[in-house]
Amino acid sequence: MHQPARSAAPGLDRVWSLARGWSEYSRTRTFAGGWFFRAVETETDSRPGPVRDAVVAVRREWDGYLAHHVALAVEAGDLAAGTEPDQVVFEVVGLLGAANDRSLLLDDATADDRALRAVRALLVGRGADPARLP
Repeated sequence: MHQPARSAAPGLDRVWSLARGWSEYSRTRTFAGGWFFRAVETETDSRPGPVRDAVVAVRREWDGYLAHHVALAVEAGDLAAGTEPDQVVFEVVGLLGAANDRSLLLDDATADDRALRAVRALLVGRGADPARLP
């Protein structure tokens, strides 16, 4: 089982741990319909009101947390200078979300592994040391 992401050092190690944890969460189907918030996001995205507002707040908190750790990785020199944390978050969330969707809709058992490989390539492409992303 994957260690909690908060046990990883802040910055690149935490970003990678979060991605791995997210992938494991999707793969193990804690909820029968995949990620609870992914399902709720798609259900409420065009329905104004307090439920949508709460879902938006959770998404922004998650994205902000992930962006903070990407920014720490840039500051530490673990990712290339000029790397835009919000862009990395957009791509990581997109890849992992697509894996969840494909694994559910298409019963694709390889989707989570492929998404995690893509996240790793994304981080390496922005200067991360591949040895730190097992």
